[in-house]
Amino acid sequence: MAPSKRHVQEWLTALGDFHRRREARLQLMALADCPVEPLMAMVADTSLPLNQRWAAVTILGKAKAEAAAPLLVSVMFSEHNLIGDAAAALASITGLDHGSVAEEWAKALGLEVPTEPSGAAESAEAAVEETLAEITPDAEPENTAETLTLDQDGLTGLVKKALGIRAKYVEWDEGGYVHTDVYVRDREQQVLVAPGAAVGADEDQLMIYTECGVIPGLSMENILRNVPPAPIGELETEDVEGGVRLTVRYWLPVAELDARRLDDAVTRVAEYADLIEETLTGQDRV
Repeated sequence: MAPSKRHVQEWLTALGDFHRRREARLQLMALADCPVEPLMAMVADTSLPLNQRWAAVTILGKAKAEAAAPLLVSVMFSEHNLIGDAAAALASITGLDHGSVAEEWAKALGLEVPTEPSGAAESAEAAVEETLAEITPDAEPENTAETLTLDQDGLTGLVKKALGIRAKYVEWDEGGYVHTDVYVRDREQQVLVAPGAAVGADEDQLMIYTECGVIPGLSMENILRNVPPAPIGELETEDVEGGVRLTVRYWLPVAELDARRLDDAVTRVAEYADLIEETLTGQDRV
């Protein structure tokens, strides 16, 4: 039986929630009648979080939504963080392969090539230059517990400084946390950084959190026997529909916080979670 309009709308809304995004993507990808128009509106709305728009791009590609092709080409010209995903979606939709070259896609689809494109390549170069300007690896960190603010500007700036060009993107989420996608070897891992405190803690902390995906067909006992212990933080498990969800959570005291410590913590959490995901699923979903 086809899902109700209410369910479809709930899944569309859930694309904006880090915790529910993966399940919502799977549900929307499985639909025989993909909600193309609202997904296209989501991709086109640059005020939305990048990871939410990324999810919409991938669903449109899976659905082979031909109507979305011009929009996806436009995205390739304007947004370097979505070039690869837009190109993959276009390849799925059209059966063609022009890699990540926006001009070639435009020509192949009979679309106009901007004479003065805002330029994903130019914006990528500018982004790298901006990031490099923020990074001074040999200097003492400017953000310390005494000067750091954990509001949108303070925390986003610290994460950018800590991760540098190893982050695909760093953005603030309206839920009150920073969301980033970290390059791990030739793979990627999404990580959440949020102010808060662990249960029972008597000090301010940052939560560094990521998911390893849902592992089907194995009990929690079997999973825990087949993965190494977490180098920092805790590996947590939860029985969910379709298997066991694995997450990694680490609490970093704000009193010890600077860019180098944050970089080390995010990197170790991301690498560990990605290793588990690759070992148990052979995929790179998170």
